[in-house]
Parts: sequence; C-alpha cells; structure tokens
Amino acid sequence: MAMNDNYPKPLYELVIEATCIYYKITREELFAKRAVQATIDKKQICFYIIKQETNLRLSAISRITGHSRTTLQSALEKVEGEKDIYRQVLDQINDIMVIVYNLHSKQKKQWGKRSQVIS
Repeated sequence: MAMNDNYPKPLYELVIEATCIYYKITREELFAKRAVQATIDKKQICFYIIKQETNLRLSAISRITGHSRTTLQSALEKVEGEKDIYRQVLDQINDIMVIVYNLHSKQKKQWGKRSQVIS
C-alpha cells in the first residue's frame, strides 16, 4: 500500500516503518512470503504490535500485509505466549514502540507546522 506524503501516515504504517528501522530490513523483506526464520519472528512481532496498538480487524491487517488471517492469528498467539516467557521478545516490542512514538512525534510536528502555514 503506497503512502501519499500529503497525509500523515496511519499508526499501522508507523509500526511497520518502526519495525523495519529496528531490525534494519525493508518492508519487502518483512512481508516476504518465503522468508527465513529470523524474518518470520520479526514479521510476527510486527503483526502483534499492529493488532495491539490499532483497532484494526484481522481482515484489514491481512489486506495491509498480504498474509492470511490464519497466519496472522497464529503469529499473534505465538508472540503473546513468547512475550510472557522470553524477556527478549517483550524488550523488542517495547523498543519498536519507542520508535513508533518517535516517528509519531516527528509526524505531529511536521503536520502541525503545515497546518499553521495553511491557516
């Protein structure tokens, strides 16, 4: 889904961007259908954050990411279980959320300036 620079990015796009920044991968690598295990874990964490931080249904997330609802549901269950057991998974989620917050703050400042120019 291509984003237009004339509008602020929705939260799910900020999560995807933050995940790519954190793991130093491209969006294409993140959502590749045939991915190596290391990328699969990153993708699952991204799915989890999108679901937790937005009010999007699985069907909407499926359209955004190109993955089936079954794949998403299984990823959500896996990350939910792992974040309670493995501190590293929870740390990654928290680190990505810090990047999301920073991207959102930067976007707010950018759009705040634009709205002042327009008014």
